Amino acid sequence: MAAATTLATLFIASTATTGYAATEEVTHPVPVAGTPGHYIVVMKSDPLATYEGDVKGLKATKPAEGEQLETQSQDSQRYVEHLQTEQTDLVSDIGVTPDTTYQVVLNGFSADLSGEQVDALRASKDVIGVYPDEIRHPDAQTSTDYLGLGDDRKGRGGVWQQTGGVEKAGEGVVVGVIDTGIAPEHPSFEGKKIKKQKKQHNRNKGAQPYTDGTYVYFDKSDGGQFQAAMVEGQDWDKSDYSSKLIGGQYFYAGAEAAGFDFQYDYLSPRDGDGHGSHTASTAAGNFKVKASIENVDFGTISGVAPAAKISAYKACYVGPDTTVTTDDICAQSDLIAAIDQAVADGVDVINYSIGGGAASTVMAPEDLAFFNAAAASSPVSRSTRSSPVPSRSRSTRVRT
Repeated sequence: MAAATTLATLFIASTATTGYAATEEVTHPVPVAGTPGHYIVVMKSDPLATYEGDVKGLKATKPAEGEQLETQSQDSQRYVEHLQTEQTDLVSDIGVTPDTTYQVVLNGFSADLSGEQVDALRASKDVIGVYPDEIRHPDAQTSTDYLGLGDDRKGRGGVWQQTGGVEKAGEGVVVGVIDTGIAPEHPSFEGKKIKKQKKQHNRNKGAQPYTDGTYVYFDKSDGGQFQAAMVEGQDWDKSDYSSKLIGGQYFYAGAEAAGFDFQYDYLSPRDGDGHGSHTASTAAGNFKVKASIENVDFGTISGVAPAAKISAYKACYVGPDTTVTTDDICAQSDLIAAIDQAVADGVDVINYSIGGGAASTVMAPEDLAFFNAAAASSPVSRSTRSSPVPSRSRSTRVRT
């Protein structure tokens, strides 16, 4: 457990490096009353991660200091159902059809709203805020050589050796990567076929992940259990999951609402750009993987925590020009859905290498989601960019 904590802390420091971020600035003007569009609606009741038990008959679900959110417990499921009922009542009264709902790190939903619906929701006693959906872009990450991990040929010395060697560095930890998806066939994510068996009620720390055909389960080093749905999509099926890549999901309702053309990418967890695979391999790629570009040998590469498991959450999609990021899209509503799902699945740390220009508030839905992810004991690593003003892609060390 100490080794896993050390690697998680190191991982956060390693990925908080200067990136290129977006080339266009995102502003946060006060929304004009009655403007139709795609919005994120945040409700007043606490989400699962921060609920302290103020509703009669529903026990608190906020984890104690040092504990992780138990999303699959009976108390958690009952509170999620309570939030879903509140959301249903609200949208029914206003006449809204949500495309995505949130209950874990944010209590709310995203939807296309008319001007009248925007006004009605802002006036509701059950709503904190109604926020226009925004667009983000993937951010870059740089090398972690300076961290003193150890010899990159044999894995000796440094932090790797202190945590038991590369075979143990990150063992029992799940890294959730929110990005452009992942390439499951890449050798950095090579693993064994997941065995099929019934869900175990007695958790076995250190065991290999397994599946019941619908979900992947993994008993983590902290005593918690990771549980994620095995989804299928374009050029992606259940055979793409492995003992290394134990999660892969995708979110696109916000991008679709923005009119994005998906023909240049995959509607699945598959990476159509390479950025998500890059960030995932940097964080938790296998040790000493041979690297080459167009038959040019670049030696070997290794992730910071090579023994950790990876769960990919695709919320970013690429446009026709692979040389720029301005035609890519990461809708904020999709990013929040990915954060919400990652915490619900039980990841130990979230890697978020997304940029979006200068921020004018720390109370946007994205900020609230990350704050509550910290309450759920899911540390968040975000890339940074050089900017004279606070940036939406700044490093956020929320918990170690």
